[in-house]
Amino acid sequence: MPAERQDVPEQPEPPGSRQPDLRGTAVNRRGLSLAVFLVLAFGLAWLTASPLWLLDTAGLPAEATALLATGVSAAMMLTPGLAAFVAARWVERHRGRALVARLRLGGRGGFRQIAVWTLGFAAVIIALCLVTAVVAIGFGAITPDWTFSALEAQAEGAMPGWVLFALTAASIPIAALVPNALLAAGEEIGWRGYLTPVLAPLGRPATIVLGGVIWGLWHAPVVMLGHNFGLYGLPGVGLMIVGCIVLGALFIEVTERTSSVWPAVVGHGAFNAAAGIGLAVQSAEVPPDLVIANPLGIAGWIVFGAAGLGWLLLARLGSSHGRTPRTERP
Repeated sequence: MPAERQDVPEQPEPPGSRQPDLRGTAVNRRGLSLAVFLVLAFGLAWLTASPLWLLDTAGLPAEATALLATGVSAAMMLTPGLAAFVAARWVERHRGRALVARLRLGGRGGFRQIAVWTLGFAAVIIALCLVTAVVAIGFGAITPDWTFSALEAQAEGAMPGWVLFALTAASIPIAALVPNALLAAGEEIGWRGYLTPVLAPLGRPATIVLGGVIWGLWHAPVVMLGHNFGLYGLPGVGLMIVGCIVLGALFIEVTERTSSVWPAVVGHGAFNAAAGIGLAVQSAEVPPDLVIANPLGIAGWIVFGAAGLGWLLLARLGSSHGRTPRTERP
């Protein structure tokens, strides 16, 4: 007869022998990191913009109000980068080179390749802003006055309007770097350096749309007060969201191709420097339609959207021939 099987009592596991579920811990940490980033980015933005909401700016001189708004906008641009640093350093616990890689402060291909991408992308952004101005003129959103009367009026006749326009146009490449790129680094380190890799598992289309929605909503503290589009409340925020989705698609694409935020940083600076070029030719007698004329408005949706679609088609064509560079996710 077969021997009866005797049950062997289970031995208790020694303390610490069971391995923790590191995947769950990593997911929880990423979720906490994203929450910290969003709370800080949005909270600091509203805190920075609070003087515009709390002060009675109607009683201030126009110059003082404009200076305050400019200072608030500049300070706001630094908040996403600060939030990204806190989330990546103290929540995700990256340090040194790992922190540099996490926020995409380096890049693939070396300094020379990153510099070529950076300068080329900035030039494209400036050109697209010029095309946007032409489209806005075509729509009638900008009424051009080639005597540059608006600029001359702003300078109170100190110099001819055409001289002011020439100086404005010539200053765009310089302003793209200083101070605009310095301030834009705060945004791009946050949005493209930190946030895009977090959203990347959702796929490129979802990353572009969701990233643009977050980026657009972040602008609400100033857009709701009439900045950018001259609209108060939520309508302007809706326009900004669409504009950020369209523009963000280009910034995400160049960041993915280089694994570096610096092309987007300088491109963002170039956009801010060239965005007002259409208004520089606006007649002083007719107000512009900023919903269309602003590069983040309808004219910009058309121009930058077409550029993004064109880049996507070229990338797919190159991919079919095996020429598209491989993108990496940090």
